[in-house]
Amino acid sequence: MAKRRYILFVGLIVIIVGLGAFFVWQKYYMNPEYLQKLEFQKRYIEAMRQDTYGGKTEQETLDLFRDALRSGDIELASKYFKIEDDLSRGNWLKVFGIFKEQSLLGKIADDISSDTTILEFNEYTGVWKIVNFKGDE
Repeated sequence: MAKRRYILFVGLIVIIVGLGAFFVWQKYYMNPEYLQKLEFQKRYIEAMRQDTYGGKTEQETLDLFRDALRSGDIELASKYFKIEDDLSRGNWLKVFGIFKEQSLLGKIADDISSDTTILEFNEYTGVWKIVNFKGDE
């Protein structure tokens, strides 16, 4: 009789733990929001691995960025920026398009300094990326 109660008790514990694990799995790991976050994270890392524009040093990245601005190549200039949350650099492309229309790219290139520019290292490709900048004040 004691053996039967022991087996019943162990079986009940296994069922409770199994059901608990099932509900936790359903709530957190099968949650569409969680799965979307995982998918975005995979896409973001892949985009970072393919993002090879930039220099091996912060100064090299700034120099490449300035050269692109001076030549009027706003698409290239935008590639020196870190990828945004939407996996693009569309906002920077728009901003530089406006500056290009106003013939301000050369002035902006001259105003860029390492003191007023925030850079971040892309660990996936080993290049420095611009996060944000502002001209000398």
